[in-house]
Amino acid sequence: MNPLMFGIDIADNRPPLVSGVYVYPLAEDAHVNGSAERQKLRLIPQQDGSFQAEKLEACGDIGFGINTVDQLDAAPNQNGVFRIETSANGENMLQLNFEKFS
Repeated sequence: MNPLMFGIDIADNRPPLVSGVYVYPLAEDAHVNGSAERQKLRLIPQQDGSFQAEKLEACGDIGFGINTVDQLDAAPNQNGVFRIETSANGENMLQLNFEKFS
């Protein structure tokens, strides 16, 4: 759970670390950049702290995966991220907020 949601004051000024974004062809006839195998996208850091993925060519049903962790200031442990937002061609596509779990 996110301790910052409960009034616990913890310094958190470090941005999350994104080690990979992947594209998965989901159907038998789907492909990404001419391949039916999972592809790792090159991420281009932006000045506002976000990332832009390289352009890709895809056909059929595809899915995306991300490998990311967050760290608090002065803490070596790796935590989960609180929110993930995605957009495609400037349009917001998905936002996940990890406020609770079952």
